[in-house]
Amino acid sequence: MKPISIVWSEGVSEADAKETISAMREFLRFLQGVALEQNIGLAPILLRPYGNWVLNDKAGWDAYHSFRWYWESSLDQETGQVSAATLFEIVRYEPWQHAEPHLVLALLHTDLCNDTQESNGACPSVFACTEPQLITAISVRHLGHIADRELRLKCLRSLVMHNFGHLVGLPERLPPADLSAHAPGTASGDRARPCDAKCTMYEAQSIDDLMSVAAAANPGLALCSKCRHELRSVVFSLHFSVN
Repeated sequence: MKPISIVWSEGVSEADAKETISAMREFLRFLQGVALEQNIGLAPILLRPYGNWVLNDKAGWDAYHSFRWYWESSLDQETGQVSAATLFEIVRYEPWQHAEPHLVLALLHTDLCNDTQESNGACPSVFACTEPQLITAISVRHLGHIADRELRLKCLRSLVMHNFGHLVGLPERLPPADLSAHAPGTASGDRARPCDAKCTMYEAQSIDDLMSVAAAANPGLALCSKCRHELRSVVFSLHFSVN
């Protein structure tokens, strides 16, 4: 698998950053376990927590000199939302993405707009948005409404694992509208759900839905039989891929 960079904007708390790194490490251990079940010796996966990074020497750099620049360049000043489409394009064409292709998990303290698909109406505010094999961006803004600190961190952990699953290709058969985002405030019956509430890849439809799932979840990563089968396929492809 490509190396994984974890970055976050300056308003993300240390607790959120630590919980995200912990969740990612847990998912990667699970991935290695699935590989061992298939007698596949998956190479160690490099996890790089860069945080709110800044280049020490910015001389000659008008762009790509800090994650703050990524965030500011993607931010709509009128709405206060980060454009997922803009952020994804920045990551796609950054110089080090070409030098060494890698996956990115970005934590944002501001609202996130899913404008990656054409829409006649306003772009929805989302928990997260993902382009498989490139980047997943997660907004912690809506989680700020959760008063219980432990529950809030559980919700964040759930979002991180869920969206990293999307990043590596789970679930493969989601309808296009469901592939990349979870819309706060969406009624629970509005969109098809490929997994039940016991699966990490379950699609939470609102903040209440997310809290309910996170509160009831057992510690650790849990996949339904369908998603576990698809993860085996992902592991197989990683083993035989040049990446």
